[in-house]
Amino acid sequence: MRKPLNAIVIAGMAGSLMAQSTLAQAADNPPAPYTRVGPWVVDYDADFCRLIAVFAQGERRISLQLVQAGPSSTYEMLLSSPEIDVRRQSYTTRWDPAKSTTHTNFFYGQADSGMRTVQLSTSLLDRPFEAQADPALDRAAAWRAYRTEQRAFARTVTSLTFEGGPRIGEHASTLVTGPMDRVLAALDTCGENLVQSWGFDPEQQLALRQGPEPIGNPGRWVTPDDYPPSAIQRGIGGLLKFRLSVEIDGSVSSCHIPRSLTDAEFSEVACNALSRRARFHPAIDASGKPVRALYLGTIRFQVG
Repeated sequence: MRKPLNAIVIAGMAGSLMAQSTLAQAADNPPAPYTRVGPWVVDYDADFCRLIAVFAQGERRISLQLVQAGPSSTYEMLLSSPEIDVRRQSYTTRWDPAKSTTHTNFFYGQADSGMRTVQLSTSLLDRPFEAQADPALDRAAAWRAYRTEQRAFARTVTSLTFEGGPRIGEHASTLVTGPMDRVLAALDTCGENLVQSWGFDPEQQLALRQGPEPIGNPGRWVTPDDYPPSAIQRGIGGLLKFRLSVEIDGSVSSCHIPRSLTDAEFSEVACNALSRRARFHPAIDASGKPVRALYLGTIRFQVG
C-alpha cells in the first residue's frame, strides 16, 4: 500500500507561527458536553467529501468536520471554535467508549467562517488500514473486513472527546455525536464516487499490492527554497493535502491540492515543485501488473 508523504518545509524567521491566545475560564468542574445542533450535512465537492455538524454548550459553538479527499481509511478532522487554544502542543482524541489517539502532527488555521481551526487526521480503529503491509494479504478481502469492523465500532460510538485540543479553560471538550455508522457510510460512499469521477476504481486503489513508490527522497520534492517569500514576511504557514496521478511508467500526470487552510500561493508553489521533482516506481495491482494510481501526501509549510 502507498506510504503517504509527510514533508515539513521550514523557513527561518524570528518569532513563532503559533501565537499565544488567552482563555479566561475558571471552573472547578468539567463543563457539560456539547450536543449536536441540527443534522449532519454531507458536502459534495469535486475535490473532497465533507461531513459537517455543529455542537453547542450554552452559547458556545464547536463545528466538527470530517473530510475525505481520496481512497483512505482515515479522515481529516477539523474543529472550529472561537475558543481554540493554540498554545497546545499535542491533542488526544477519544471516540467513546473505547478508542484514544494522541496527535502531534496537526495544524492551526482559520475556517471559512473565520473561526480558529485545528486540523488533524483520525481513524475510528486503532490502526488505519494502510498500516497493514503484509504483501501476501488479499487486500480487497482485507479492506472489506476492515470496513465491516470499522462500521461495527462506529455503531457503538457515543461521543468524541478532545483533550488538549479545543479546550474551554483547562477542561476537555466532549461532543455528543451518537452512533457514527450511518454518517460515515454516507461519507465513504461520497468518497468512492469522488475517486470514480477522477477516473480510478476506488476498490482497486485500496487493494493495490503496492502503491506508487517514490524514487529518491520525497523530503527533497518541496524545499525551504520553495517557501513563498511573501508568506515568510507575513509569518504564515500552511498544511496542504495533495493528490498526484501516477501513470504506469511512474511519471506524474497531474497534481492537485484539494483543500487547505492556507493561502492559495502555497498550493501553486507546492504543485509546481511536485510536478517537476516527484518520480515513482509504478503501483502494482493484485494481479501483479503496473497500473495508474493515486498518491496522497501532506506538506507542512512552517515558519520557525
